[in-house]
Amino acid sequence: MVLSMDEMQNDGRYCYDQTADQIFCPCKNVQVIMARGLASKWKQQIFYDFDTKVTGDLHFHVIKRLEERGFIVVAVVSHMGGISEPVGRKKKCVGFADVLHLIKLLRNNFLDYGIYSCIMEQ
Repeated sequence: MVLSMDEMQNDGRYCYDQTADQIFCPCKNVQVIMARGLASKWKQQIFYDFDTKVTGDLHFHVIKRLEERGFIVVAVVSHMGGISEPVGRKKKCVGFADVLHLIKLLRNNFLDYGIYSCIMEQ
């Protein structure tokens, strides 16, 4: 299985859920970890939290809990958020950069600053 990690920006305002009759406090972002099949088309959200960072300890904890349940994590996809191998783990886990995320950031930089200014600064 492959773990993919991503952070999404939120509105940052209070929100009222009419169905649950609940008020949610403002938060700036949400971290999400998804498990995906390596050779089959399935995915499952396994973690989310608001205004938190995915630390190495959390990353290792998620991998450990999945493997205790019989899943084998062979790769982690992230947008360069610091992927490292859990200490004491016998199996290898490969880290990949989220290339589509990097292309989106490059596009946004070109839209914000133009292609010419990016080239001239080098």
